Amino acid sequence: MEGKKLVDSNYNELYQNIKDIEKVPKENININKENMKSIKLFIEEDFKKTNDVLNESNINQEKEYKKVQENSENFKLTLGKEEQKIGELINNNKENNKQFISNKFNKNEENVGELINIISNNEKYSKDFCNILNSNIIVTNENLNKTYSQVKKYIPTMNTPKKKIYTYPKTWELTKPHELIINEYKEKQKIEVDTSKEEKESSIVLENEPSKLLNEDSDITYTTESEIDDNKNSLKENKNFLIN
Repeated sequence: MEGKKLVDSNYNELYQNIKDIEKVPKENININKENMKSIKLFIEEDFKKTNDVLNESNINQEKEYKKVQENSENFKLTLGKEEQKIGELINNNKENNKQFISNKFNKNEENVGELINIISNNEKYSKDFCNILNSNIIVTNENLNKTYSQVKKYIPTMNTPKKKIYTYPKTWELTKPHELIINEYKEKQKIEVDTSKEEKESSIVLENEPSKLLNEDSDITYTTESEIDDNKNSLKENKNFLIN
């Protein structure tokens, strides 16, 4: 029902509009027709301009598209050339590295061969040196044994003095004043000088009269070990006396 009412209302409205148009004078209708023609011409011109602009934009787009295609083709070509150059460089580097490695490997083999030869030569030289050294050691031992057999052994006699053994007191006594020590030292020096003079004089006399000494009968006295020990003890007592 509501739909029917809506259709009826639209129909009535349309009918009323037609009636209103019929009431419009003819002059106004002619004016409206001219206005419509001018509007139509304006619309056609505007449409034509719009088509021209669209065509021009399409042409420009085609040109830009062609430029983009050309640039992409050029970029592909340059990229291919650079890729080819990079590939050639990589291949050259590979070949150079292979050649370098092979040269180094060959050089290392040569060095290893030289080292083996040097080691073998050194081993040979060391063996020869060891043989020479052993022969020299044998000869030296023989010479030493020969020399040792020829050397006369020294047998000590009773006339030769034994090695002196010095003993010192464990606790040191206090010394005298320095003046007394100096005076005693001077007196001792005088005694030693006098004895040295006497020994020189006696030696001179002996040198001047060797035949007399040979002709004279002289008794040779031998000192025993006990006498030597007694002499040592007397010397110790004299030293202790001088120190006191």
